Amino acid sequence: MSAVVAALERSERPVIVAGSGIVWSRAWDQLAAFAESARIPCYTTPITRGAIPEDHPLALVAARSTAFREADCLIVLGTRDNFVVNYLQPPVMNGDATVVEININAMHLSRNRLADIAITADLAVALESITAALPPDLAARHQPWIDSLADLDATAKQKLAPQLASDEQPIHPLRLCAEVEAALPRDAIRVVDGHETLGFSRRAMSAYRPSHMLTPGAYGTMGVGVPYALGAKVARPDATVVAVTGDGAFGYHAMEIDTAVRHELGIVCVVANNGGWTSGRGRPGRFLGFTDYSKLADVFGCFGADVSDPVDLRPAITRALDYADAENRPAIVNVSMAALSSSGRSFSRYTRYGTKHYDPV
Repeated sequence: MSAVVAALERSERPVIVAGSGIVWSRAWDQLAAFAESARIPCYTTPITRGAIPEDHPLALVAARSTAFREADCLIVLGTRDNFVVNYLQPPVMNGDATVVEININAMHLSRNRLADIAITADLAVALESITAALPPDLAARHQPWIDSLADLDATAKQKLAPQLASDEQPIHPLRLCAEVEAALPRDAIRVVDGHETLGFSRRAMSAYRPSHMLTPGAYGTMGVGVPYALGAKVARPDATVVAVTGDGAFGYHAMEIDTAVRHELGIVCVVANNGGWTSGRGRPGRFLGFTDYSKLADVFGCFGADVSDPVDLRPAITRALDYADAENRPAIVNVSMAALSSSGRSFSRYTRYGTKHYDPV
C-alpha cells in the first residue's frame, strides 16, 4: 500500500472512482474515511451511488467531468474499466494521469488501460490500510483542488436552478425530478428507469445511502423500474420506495401494479410521460400522444393521479406517498412532461469502439 501513498503524495489533483466492489465489501465507511483523510473528490459508478452521500463536500457531482478530465491521479476502486467510465480513456479521463486500481478480482485490473499500480485486495481491508498510512499534511496539499471543483459544482448547480423551478407546461423533466426529490425522505429508496428520464434524474435526484438508488445499470436494461421497486419493497417493507419511470419504460411491466396490489406492496410509481420514445429525433414512435396511465389505478383498486400543472406536482406526490404508506397498496402519478432531450450520453456512442475494448461484463 506504500506505493499508493507515494502516488498520492506526488499528486495535486487526485480523484476517486468507486465501483460496485465498495458495495459488495460494505466498505462505504472506509471509503469516506479515506476520502476525508486525503481530501480527495469521490465519484461513483451508477450501482455505487450513495456509498458516499451526494451532498457530501467531497462528492461535487456537478464538477465530475472536469474532475475526470484534469485529474493527475485516478484511484479506481472496485470497478471494471468499461464504457461507464469510458474505459478510463481520454477524452473523458486524463490520459496522462497515474492510474491506481484496487479490485478483489485480478482479472479486472488493467483490462483496458494499464494501471501504474494494481492491487488485488478486499476494499475494506485495503482502504483501512492506506488510510492508516496517510501522512497528516496530505489533506492540505489537495485542498486547492477541492476548492476549485467546489466552485465549479456550485456554479453548475446555480445554472440548473431555473429549470428545477420551471413553471413550463408540459412540465419540465427537471422540475418533475426536483419535486419528487423534495417530497422524499433522505432514506427513501429511489428507483429510476427510462432513457431521457434517467438522464434528467442524474442532475436533479440524489443518493444518500448505499444501494438506495437503483437504475438500469451498465447494460441499460430499460423496463426494470417497477420490478426493482417491488423487490426493494419486499426487501425493505418499512422503507419509502419510489420509482420514477418514463412512459415507455413503465409499459414494460405496468401490469405488475396488479402484483403490488395482491401482495400489499406500497410502492409509488411516478410516470414521466413525454408521450413517446424520445431517444432519437425523427425515429418512429417519438411522439405517440399522452396516455393517462393513472387510470390503471381504477382497474386494480389503488391510488391514481394525473398531473399536467407543475403547481400540482408536490401535492399529488405527497398524497401518493401517504396513501402507499397507510394502505400498503401502490400509487401511480402520471405526469404530462415536455419531450426534451437530457443531453446525456447515448449508449450508441460506444459502438464506435468495436472490438477495441472488452465487453462490459
